[in-house]
Amino acid sequence: MNESGVTLISQDHAMSELEQARSRILELEKELAESKNRFRVLFDGMEDSVVIFEILPHGGRGPIRDVNEAMCRRLGYTREELLAMTVEDIDAPESVSTRPSVDARFASTSSARFEVIHVAKDGTRIPVEVSARKFDYYGTPMVISIVRDISARKQTESLQEGHLLQLEQEVEEHTRLLSRTNEQLTREIRERKTADKHARKAEANIRALLDASPQSIVLLEPDGKIIDANKTASEQLGLRLDELVGETIHPHLPANISAIFAKNINLLLATSQSTAATTEHNGTTLTHNFFPIGENESVSHVAIYTEDVTRWTQAQSALEESEHRFRTLVDGLDMVAVQGYDQDRRVIYWNSASERLYGYSRDEAMGGLLEELIIPEHMHDLVIELTKDWVERDVAIPAAELELKHKDGSGVPVYSSHVMQTNSQGHKEMYCVDIDLSEIKEAHAQLVRAKEQAESANKAKSLFLANMSHELRTPLNGIMGMLQLMQTTSLSQEQNEYSQAAIHSSQRLTRLLSDILDLSRVEAGKLSIQSVPFDPMEPLRQVQDLFAPAVRQSGLSLICHTDPKLPSMVLGDVTRLQQVLNNLVGNAFKFTSSGGVFLEASLLPSSTPNVAWILFVVSDTGIGIPEDRVGALFESFTQVKDAYTRSDQGAGLGLSICKHLILLMGGSLCIDSQIGQGTSVHFSLPLGLAHPVPEALPHEDTVLAHDLGKEACRVLLVEDDRVSTIAATRLLEKANCRVTAVSDGKQALDVLRTKPYDVVLMDVQLPVMNGVETTLAIRKGKAGKENIAVPIIALTAYAMSGDKEALLLAGMDDYLPKPIELAALQQKLQSVVRRES
Repeated sequence: MNESGVTLISQDHAMSELEQARSRILELEKELAESKNRFRVLFDGMEDSVVIFEILPHGGRGPIRDVNEAMCRRLGYTREELLAMTVEDIDAPESVSTRPSVDARFASTSSARFEVIHVAKDGTRIPVEVSARKFDYYGTPMVISIVRDISARKQTESLQEGHLLQLEQEVEEHTRLLSRTNEQLTREIRERKTADKHARKAEANIRALLDASPQSIVLLEPDGKIIDANKTASEQLGLRLDELVGETIHPHLPANISAIFAKNINLLLATSQSTAATTEHNGTTLTHNFFPIGENESVSHVAIYTEDVTRWTQAQSALEESEHRFRTLVDGLDMVAVQGYDQDRRVIYWNSASERLYGYSRDEAMGGLLEELIIPEHMHDLVIELTKDWVERDVAIPAAELELKHKDGSGVPVYSSHVMQTNSQGHKEMYCVDIDLSEIKEAHAQLVRAKEQAESANKAKSLFLANMSHELRTPLNGIMGMLQLMQTTSLSQEQNEYSQAAIHSSQRLTRLLSDILDLSRVEAGKLSIQSVPFDPMEPLRQVQDLFAPAVRQSGLSLICHTDPKLPSMVLGDVTRLQQVLNNLVGNAFKFTSSGGVFLEASLLPSSTPNVAWILFVVSDTGIGIPEDRVGALFESFTQVKDAYTRSDQGAGLGLSICKHLILLMGGSLCIDSQIGQGTSVHFSLPLGLAHPVPEALPHEDTVLAHDLGKEACRVLLVEDDRVSTIAATRLLEKANCRVTAVSDGKQALDVLRTKPYDVVLMDVQLPVMNGVETTLAIRKGKAGKENIAVPIIALTAYAMSGDKEALLLAGMDDYLPKPIELAALQQKLQSVVRRES
């Protein structure tokens, strides 16, 4: 052939090869399209939502590159709408603000699992679990996320750990086809190889994604032959993939599951609709979803997704059992009414106790408004405002005691507390726990009535004791006065003994009256403790002086021992301390026939600054106290011997009063006794440290005579009792006093206007104008300005707690209870006249 012929043949050959290349490219494109179509079928047939998005160069979350049909259905967007969005557009604001950056999320691994909340197109908030994997697609970093709706799990509050293995998918960009058919053959071949490589890689990625799924995925022909399966399916069926392909699936399944597969595949082929089933086998619960694959309602393949939900169903059962127990418990609480309300204050729960408490049945209450059911009308606005603050600003509603409303309109007293929570849908709920206070209120009212009755009875008792004290002390004052006057006359020894015995009996009766009044004051809590400086040795010396006659008459000894470390001055109630010591020592003498009585005072260690703890011990060698009587000894009206035959005096009040006084002074007491050997009473008191008081200037023993020329003291006696008037007048006259006696307050004012007096002895209970009214009138100048400051000493048969304070507050200068003893009267006159001088 000529040269031109050869050239023609070469061109034909090249054209032929070009056509072959083009044909091959078309075949590859067809294969790629089929591969992509199959991928899309499997991709869109997945039950879980899948989203792929790009990672921006600065590490941020970029645009969504692909989603499957499940994602579109769940969020309510079209695929095109989602491809125009980013993941931040579908995440709830709180999920966006709290999640880590992409770099932080995948800092140590290429995969991650976490929970977020998606927001659907209609605003519905959907809690989801995301399994994400980061991968590189031709130099572009991307993230593929498999998204599972966990609303049901969240609603039941069972945090089920899903075994979602990461499903990775690489989506390739479509291979650009040859743009020009006339390009050089070498370029076309290179592009063909590139497309072939991409196709193989795409298939590998699809396979990797399918194999990464925790679900068993099988693609079947309508007759049940296996076309494809993922790794999970092959492991569950016990065969390699190459062994499975072409096999019929039914022989590899348990009989019960095979039957369910056959039934659902037949139903799917008949209806072209997806179906679902649940099976149990060997304690494992499986869910199976059957999806038709094909075009124009013609099913060419069946895709089956199987998942192990054993843990989820177990958790669901446990939750249902727990909820049943809770409801049984709450419904069984008779005294605790529980109601649930939504954020619009409508009832969503109403237990049986609420039915009984408020009168509404559960059916009547459900859906009703809180304020219309049980809230009194005057509280409506407050309740609405409180619930609004709770819903909008999370302000808790405090627990409180309330008066709510029964169905019949009556009041229901309750103590109401409130529990706030947010359900899985993001809606707020409030549960009210109400405790019926009706019985408690009634019991409280009864206690108040009982308290008022007791207070009334106590007041009546105090008034009775005061009146009895007055009625007994007034004649006793006359008796004591006359007896003391009798002893100032010439008496025989026998007469003197009789009068002295009568005086001792009167003094004993006076002490008994004082003990009864002291006990009454202690029991009423009205006995006050004073705090004045005193020498702690002084009460001990007073005891020795007081019981010196008893020592001489009984032949017993009284030995007093004091610690040289005792402070020179302390702060406390010396009067009450003296009363305790006198009672204890007197009691010791009463029950001791031989030996003696011992009084000790010693300093104890103290950890409190400026406080001295002093231990007092009164012991004797007397009869002792039986062990079974020691505990009762300090009870009121109790004695060691309860027999009719008694050798000792007393009403059994002294030790009881001692115990109360010691406790009131902040001390403690104990007793140690042996039958036939004696008794020791130990008590300790905390006494403040005080600075020494300067000694008083020496004064004359007798100052009853007036300082000016030793004139007789002028005394105005205001007393309405005739015998007491005679006795007091004679006693005063024997003390070198000139006495004017009147019987009521009005007469006293009249007499004071006529001439001056050095002192007024004022009875309190007087006719016409009582002693307090008369004193107030004198201090106001109604008896003359010159008598406004005249010394006034109260003479009263009242000796209750507070009497002395009330009389001093009224303007009196001193206080002397009846019956009056001559020595005490002289001491009071001496004190008042000295102050006046």
